[in-house]
Amino acid sequence: MRKPEDNGLRTDINSQSVPSKTAEIFIAEFKEEDWTNSLERDQKSGRIISNPSNVELILSKGEFKNVFVFDEFTNQILIKKDLPWLKITGEYERWESNSNDARLMHHIGKMYGVKGREIVENAIIDIARSKSINQVIERIKGLQWDGHHRIENVLINFLGAEDNEYVRNVSKIMFMD
Repeated sequence: MRKPEDNGLRTDINSQSVPSKTAEIFIAEFKEEDWTNSLERDQKSGRIISNPSNVELILSKGEFKNVFVFDEFTNQILIKKDLPWLKITGEYERWESNSNDARLMHHIGKMYGVKGREIVENAIIDIARSKSINQVIERIKGLQWDGHHRIENVLINFLGAEDNEYVRNVSKIMFMD
């Protein structure tokens, strides 16, 4: 006789069936794959329509989920996950529009039958901008202060000002206000 856990359900004290962690993961994966049913299709042929809504859905789900981000500091679109034709070498890779747009359009054209350079380009921009980052701010936030008071010594160390409390306070005010 099988245990209740074997079928993805576990029975609690009150004999009610509750989904196990395995069943919850399966349901989440199923819902993730189910996004293709939300694509708008031609009523006669059943083919996916090439429109902005469909392209945005394709580029924000499935294999393209969480791929595109916008770096506010460099004002560029970045890729943070491998694409079928491109392997990321660092944490982020710069989106090279000319070569990558063509490859992306070819890929989603083959996979979903979607076409239209302008629709794809606009969808990439919209998706990336919805997930903005700033690598410089992220880097600074990731640093830990080493305890050295450098700002108050700037005028003393670099301009040869006299080392006294007044000069130290002026340095702080200059750089921190």
